[in-house]
Amino acid sequence: MDKKNFLQKNIANIITCIRIIGTVIMIFTSVLSKPFYIVYTISGLSDALDGFVARRTGIESKNGARLDSVADLFFFITMMIMILPTLIEVLPRIIIVVMFVIFGARVIYYIYFGLTKHKFISNHTILNKLTGFMLFLVPYFVMTKFFAVYASIICAITIISLIDETITNLREDDEI
Repeated sequence: MDKKNFLQKNIANIITCIRIIGTVIMIFTSVLSKPFYIVYTISGLSDALDGFVARRTGIESKNGARLDSVADLFFFITMMIMILPTLIEVLPRIIIVVMFVIFGARVIYYIYFGLTKHKFISNHTILNKLTGFMLFLVPYFVMTKFFAVYASIICAITIISLIDETITNLREDDEI
């Protein structure tokens, strides 16, 4: 396979890898600094672009979707670890507790379905995409007056999304 053909068949995955590389670079920046926002924004845009390119060029694949989910998870975990001290500082404790409960439930979800289906499952539902988009905007809103309300809305949507995804995947098990 020549370079041009390889690039055409893998461009979406290459864009996804930009998010992974950006996430690693982001680790070495100061939170909420100009370099952080530059790398963070480029990484976030790559998340929107990879799926669009894959669908538009007809190169969607299960491996690409898995790579995207892993890149999303890596990006999200890195961002949350970096921004967590700021969140703890600005959010009411109850929202912090709810965030940790949601995170724990998500980990249990991944472990359960990983053990029962022997693969990483992260459905690309509208609610998951909305949650991801709203989480992506957290660093841009974290220092605003309405951030506690914004964080509460994210928590509510995330809970609904997790319940929906869990029920969907449990039903698929019943249908098999």
